[in-house]
Amino acid sequence: FFLRDAKAKNIEVSSYPNLLQKSILGYKKSASKNPLLAGFLSALLPGLGKAYIGKHKLAINAFTINSLFMIQSYESIHRLGIQHPLSIINLLFSALFYTSTIYGSYRDAIYFKNEKLETVYQDASNYYSVHSFPSLYK
Repeated sequence: FFLRDAKAKNIEVSSYPNLLQKSILGYKKSASKNPLLAGFLSALLPGLGKAYIGKHKLAINAFTINSLFMIQSYESIHRLGIQHPLSIINLLFSALFYTSTIYGSYRDAIYFKNEKLETVYQDASNYYSVHSFPSLYK
C-alpha cells in the first residue's frame, strides 16, 4: 500500500476517495509524532508527551497522578525525614510512576501510529470491497 513512516509526510490526500481522506489525514498526523520526543517531553513534565501525541485525557491523568505522588513524597520527607521507611517508599513510588509515564508516552506514540495505520487499512479494505464487488453487499 502507500503508507510507511518515511513516506507519510508526502502523501497527497486529495488523490484518494473522500471516504478515505479522514483516516489518511489521521495517520499522517500520528506518523509525524516522534516517540523519542514524546518520551523526552514526559521527562520534562509528566503528561506532556501524551498531550503531544494527542491523548489529552491521559495527559491530565498522568500529570495528576505524578503530582500527587510527588507532593506526598515531599510531605513525607518534610515531616518524617528522608531516612524514614515511609519516605523511602513514597520516593520509590514517585520514581516508578515518573519512569512509567516517560516509557508510556514513548510506547503510546508508537502504538497510536500503528493504530491509525490499521484504521486506514480497514477503511480502505471496506471501501474497495464495497466498490469492487457491489453485488455482494446488496
